[in-house]
Amino acid sequence: FAGCSSLESIVVDANNPVYDSREGCNAIIETEQNTMMAGCKNTRIPASVTSLGDYCFQGCSSLTSVEIPSSVTSLGNQCFQYCSSLTSVEIPSSVTSLENYCFAGCSSLESIVVDANNPVYDSREGCNAIIETEQNTMMAGCKNTRIPASVTSLGDLCFYGCSSLTSIEIPSSVTSLGNYCFQYCSSLTSIEIPSSVTSLGNQCFYDCSSLKTVICKMENVIEDYSLFNWSTPIYKATLYAPEELLDIYKSANPWRGFGTILPWTEELEVSVDETPELGIALKTNNGNVVVSGLADGTPVSCYTVDGRLLGKASADSGTATFAAGSNSIVIVKVGKKSFKVYVK
Repeated sequence: FAGCSSLESIVVDANNPVYDSREGCNAIIETEQNTMMAGCKNTRIPASVTSLGDYCFQGCSSLTSVEIPSSVTSLGNQCFQYCSSLTSVEIPSSVTSLENYCFAGCSSLESIVVDANNPVYDSREGCNAIIETEQNTMMAGCKNTRIPASVTSLGDLCFYGCSSLTSIEIPSSVTSLGNYCFQYCSSLTSIEIPSSVTSLGNQCFYDCSSLKTVICKMENVIEDYSLFNWSTPIYKATLYAPEELLDIYKSANPWRGFGTILPWTEELEVSVDETPELGIALKTNNGNVVVSGLADGTPVSCYTVDGRLLGKASADSGTATFAAGSNSIVIVKVGKKSFKVYVK
């Protein structure tokens, strides 16, 4: 019954010798193994169930919430895949096995919490994700995920189908991004790949249709056509690469396909915090550029590095603010002065 998105009621005859829908649970349970095999939007998981089988809720797009009882020890392959209305999930301490792609394509997920006593998985530092504790591998994230500095890899399909993810900061502890890691992240506008990353999985950035800026600091230039596809319009995007490797990036696939390729230098690492000669301050936070200390009426404008106007303003109450997007580089003009700013 995978993909039966409108299913509301599931009843197994009480005399069935193999399957049941005990306690009016609106599901199919394999009786001997206590494995739930198929659920729907109105399913309640009984406390006697010990596992959720492969594809149990796959494609149940009307499922908004589910309570996993502490009797459950495993979630099967693609268990909640494409449950596009599911907004939150809590993994109890009893779950010690999460199979492949459990939450891939859950585009509305906002909160992921693993019980603090779980011996195999965690959501350390309130990160809104599932991390395999021993390997420090993030297995599943959501729109509100923050990647802790202790994570060393992003697993296969980690953010797959997270269509509401607009930006993410990858810490320098991360060395690899798994297969399909950001596929179908259709709202992702920019991303920075730190120099610590040495491996990018197949179709890592497929179907990232809003991607405009990639800051790639990798020193080993990975040549793999499968990183981007036609639905990720890199021909209209800007790539920043290490200055000393710029010629290599310009000739290597798929990087050569970017519309604009510019050098990344260390001077761009630090945003402009102060311009004392003008008596003003420039700060960046959450994708915004804030210019303060201005005389009211001072003209301020913000441009992309290729000259596209992002906005114009006249200072009001000494301040002008522009939405530039995280992990981007912009030119801010204050009067006749110009500043190149890295937006965090």
